[in-house]
Amino acid sequence: MCRSPLLLVRFAVGLVVASVLSLPGRPALAETPLKVVTSAPDYASIAELIGGEQVKVTSLTNGAENIHNVVATPSKMLDLRDADLFIHTGLDLELWVPDIVKGSRNPKIQETKPGNVDCSVNIKLKEIPQQVSRAQGDIHIYGNPHYMLDPINHFLVARTVRDALKIARPDQTSYFDSRYQEFEDRMKKKMAEWLVKMKPYRGAKIAGYHNVLPYFTERFGLEVIGFIEEKPGISPGPAATAKFIDRMKET
Repeated sequence: MCRSPLLLVRFAVGLVVASVLSLPGRPALAETPLKVVTSAPDYASIAELIGGEQVKVTSLTNGAENIHNVVATPSKMLDLRDADLFIHTGLDLELWVPDIVKGSRNPKIQETKPGNVDCSVNIKLKEIPQQVSRAQGDIHIYGNPHYMLDPINHFLVARTVRDALKIARPDQTSYFDSRYQEFEDRMKKKMAEWLVKMKPYRGAKIAGYHNVLPYFTERFGLEVIGFIEEKPGISPGPAATAKFIDRMKET
């Protein structure tokens, strides 16, 4: 799979999170911070924003990596060994996650445990396939997992992270609630600004390489004419690419 669309995803998500990074600070806290590990940097930023000085956050990947193809290395398992929380996308975007969770042998973050934080749990998923077969290519069987491209979904992810932090450290419930509210207030202001900026482009036709766009296009009223990939996860040949280029020129 081409890296460029996923780099675009990380860039777009980074813009959303960067817009709210300047939340007011809090006095230093005496408790040892919770160790929070995330599968991707966007979740790390949200965890830091909500957790404040109650957390020490590490991301297992950076924005330049293709999140589909990360390798489940022993070093990643070691990073999780003493984590209090592991925050990840869920679904089948990060197929390497189950292996590192199991390999960590950390009882706090195993599947179904409170320390295993699946950010997709409150998301209204799009493009859930009715049938699945190899002929369809490398499709996502639970629905399209690129939900972070809709800024509104950041509210839902932040609430999921907040609730997990409250379970891990209940004596700091009011602290996490307060920081979440600050996050929400600033995000609402930014969302209003983005909708105004995107209004001139409503109805615009766009194309992509891989299908990462449905949450973004629905939020901002864009129309996708298609993708260079003929089937998800399968690189197109020269003829298919040339045909799609001609289609874009004609549209």
